Amino acid sequence: MVHMSIGSLPGNTKERARLGRLADTTSGRSRRVFSRCFVCCSLLLLTATTWLSAQVQDQVFESGTPTRCSILSVSRDSLRVSDKGQQREIPVNTIRKVVFGNEPNELKTARDRIRNGRYEDALALLQKLDPASVKRDLVKRDVAYLKALVPARLAMSTSGDKKRAHDALLGFIKSNPQTHHYYEAAQVLGDLSMSQENYEAAARYYAAIANAPWEDYQMRALVLQARAQLAQGSFDAALASFEKVGSSAGNTPVALDQKLEAAIGKAVCLAEKGQAASGLQIVQQVISENDYGQKPAVFARAYNALGRCHLASKNPKEALLAFLHVHLLPKLRSADADAHAEALYHLGKLWSQVNQPDRAVKATSLLKTRYAGSVWASKKG
Repeated sequence: MVHMSIGSLPGNTKERARLGRLADTTSGRSRRVFSRCFVCCSLLLLTATTWLSAQVQDQVFESGTPTRCSILSVSRDSLRVSDKGQQREIPVNTIRKVVFGNEPNELKTARDRIRNGRYEDALALLQKLDPASVKRDLVKRDVAYLKALVPARLAMSTSGDKKRAHDALLGFIKSNPQTHHYYEAAQVLGDLSMSQENYEAAARYYAAIANAPWEDYQMRALVLQARAQLAQGSFDAALASFEKVGSSAGNTPVALDQKLEAAIGKAVCLAEKGQAASGLQIVQQVISENDYGQKPAVFARAYNALGRCHLASKNPKEALLAFLHVHLLPKLRSADADAHAEALYHLGKLWSQVNQPDRAVKATSLLKTRYAGSVWASKKG
């Protein structure tokens, strides 16, 4: 191949000069086009990098818009995050949900299934999750927690080995004592113990929640401990615990909810101590002064308490109507599985007392199939 320069082209001097100017112009245009392309590509690359960076950020859901940040570390009480270049702590008691950047889709979906009570679906998703796809330690620990949590939830509802579930969840906590799931896990371990009628163990697990630095958690711990005492038949101790919650200074929405729960528990204690009229007055006040639509779980437990007060008053028909509220009203029935199981237990006995044996069999059968893991399904008497 022959390479020719501008100066070696044939023709006269004017022609060579014209061609030279044309080449210079073309070269300048090319350089400008290249420069513009380079700038555009750089901007696109920067935009894409920024977009991808935003996509892989962690998200912490409190109220309103989630905080997009980098989670640096976790503890029982808070998450340490880097948010817009500044490090800060987010208290655990304000957090509704945490989503890690680049976590597997199965993990995201499993969390949603757990939140909706679809534990079998959640477990299937977690079992399908490829451990090799999880690189980050925080995400690995979250997967491990959910794999321990879901069997515990299942064991208390439909099926499962309660001891194995208990040991797995307790093992996770022992290996990860600073997990931000600590207080939730303590309550689940207490609930598992309650479902096995091991009330002393339940009270010990619930007591761990009282170590939280927030008053609403401390009130919750005391309510749960009082329920364990009530289930054990320690009515005086339970009453004292419920009254302590009721007289606390807390006035946040969560604290006020705990006071409602304490009032409901107090009503049952009074009924069991032979003061059913006082118990009825308390629980009827809870029902009349609150919104059924806003607090369905509270109402489910309140109507169960109303039923127990009527039972203590030797009024089975009124008790039957109270428990039927929990069974027949969809919002109450779905708000609290344990409350529905308790209602079915009492309905199975009460239908027989009012000469409706077929309905008694149906209530008991439903209890044993839908809530096989509940303490009410195995309760005698």
